[in-house]
Amino acid sequence: AKLKRQQNQTEHSRLWFGSPMGKVMKEYHVNYIQAFEGYDPFIAFEIVQVIKEQYGSNLTAPLIVSAIKNNYNGIRITDRKHEKFKRDQAKFQAYQMTDKGFLEYMES
Repeated sequence: AKLKRQQNQTEHSRLWFGSPMGKVMKEYHVNYIQAFEGYDPFIAFEIVQVIKEQYGSNLTAPLIVSAIKNNYNGIRITDRKHEKFKRDQAKFQAYQMTDKGFLEYMES
């Protein structure tokens, strides 16, 4: 069981280091910790962008880890993504209702 858990952690840490978060982790010397398991590295990256604006050059690894562990503005970030998705979907549906959009849809 321990080996399986270790393998899953390794796979998840690869996702982190392969995402934009990997660059942040390297730049600020942030280690991958167990608390990051099950957490989306792309949302973590967006959290870092928010606190980067807030702290500027005073941003440190402990601040980054704390912000991610506490899901700093994570709900707001997720809500913003969802709103953007809904707007884009509404635009697409409105376009399909136009003559040009309908013809494109029928030709595909």
